Amino acid sequence: MNESSNQSGKDGGIASAYRGNTARHRAWRRSLLSVLAWTCVGVYFAVAALFLGLRYWLLPDIANYAGVVEQALSRTIGERVTIGGIRASWHGLRPELDLTDLRIYDREGRMVLSLPGVDATVSWVSFVYASIHFHSLVFDQPNLEIRRDSAGRLFIAGMELKDNQSGPDFSDWLLSQREIVIRNASLSWEDERRAAPQLKF
Repeated sequence: MNESSNQSGKDGGIASAYRGNTARHRAWRRSLLSVLAWTCVGVYFAVAALFLGLRYWLLPDIANYAGVVEQALSRTIGERVTIGGIRASWHGLRPELDLTDLRIYDREGRMVLSLPGVDATVSWVSFVYASIHFHSLVFDQPNLEIRRDSAGRLFIAGMELKDNQSGPDFSDWLLSQREIVIRNASLSWEDERRAAPQLKF
């Protein structure tokens, strides 16, 4: 009789512990789902606020931020960049920038790349990586200068080509963009080492 009572007590204790563990597991799962749900709600409202801020606050006044865009591009490229004009619109759900008279200058102050028109569709990953990335880049009538100085160093758009380059790498950044379209380009070649006249193509 005592053994039967002891066994029943053990079985009841095990069942009670199992029910307690199950209840704790369900409570933990409900808490996790609640946290995930609130996180999703928070992300949704953050993205919505970003989208509305861009659409109704920043992009309509983008011309007032031309200096900020110039500084961001200068940091990315590693050379001084100036913009004649800037307008903004939407390409689907992506903001699009229409840049006119974009110019890049080398460290000696010479203009080495002239872009009369650039259509740049901004990629949303720019906000993830905190750096400028484009979904597509369209260059209209670019004028590119390639130069070899008297020491034999080669420069493209004012940036020296070398193996152990440090600092911003414009070529890597440019080629990392999703889509690049070039229309009606012109090219100039200047060879200071041979003192040859400038060639234009």
